[in-house]
Amino acid sequence: MNAAFVPPWKGPRDLPPAWSTTETFPYRYPFEIERWVSLRSGQRVLVRVARPGDLDGYQRIFDALAPGDIRSRFMGIVARLPQSEVRRLEDVNYSREIILVASALDSEGRPDLVGINSGLIDPQRSSVEFGLVVRSDYKGLGLGRILLQGLIHCARLRGLAEVRAEVLRGNHPMMALMRSLGFRCPDDVDDGDEEQFDDEDVSFVLHLMPPKGDG
Repeated sequence: MNAAFVPPWKGPRDLPPAWSTTETFPYRYPFEIERWVSLRSGQRVLVRVARPGDLDGYQRIFDALAPGDIRSRFMGIVARLPQSEVRRLEDVNYSREIILVASALDSEGRPDLVGINSGLIDPQRSSVEFGLVVRSDYKGLGLGRILLQGLIHCARLRGLAEVRAEVLRGNHPMMALMRSLGFRCPDDVDDGDEEQFDDEDVSFVLHLMPPKGDG
């Protein structure tokens, strides 16, 4: 278990009990992934797997993003949330995706999504490729690191061999974060590369070791 995660939340659930089985829902909701975590500000957020109903929260994250953050996440300026992302939140499939969200409480005490790490599993490569976004007003609080560590943890639990990402060459904070967690770039990109290359995308990969205690 990653050190950034605190013990599982033991409070009341807001999902039907039947979701703990596959009898009435195609893929069992993984309650055991839920964690309360503390940000650098001291605020606590709930990190959990995405579920049906999160699309509106994702849309609010998108609407609150600064243009530069939209460009970094979607490899360019887009006017609306891409349909590929919409479809994945409308039809959550725990067998082919690892999608983690972070939920904070708004000023009225209601849950509000503030970050999402959306990973698509490639079973042939035994890998998951992710796209991470944190609401602009939550940047700099360590939430991106927490969401990426959480996805890496989930990938290990699934027995995957790699975690992969495509990022813009000019997205230096994201590249620094990934390098700090052990990701490597086959192209040996330097964070200090010239500005004219900032619109190019580069690949990063993390080769996973099995969870401790596994055979």
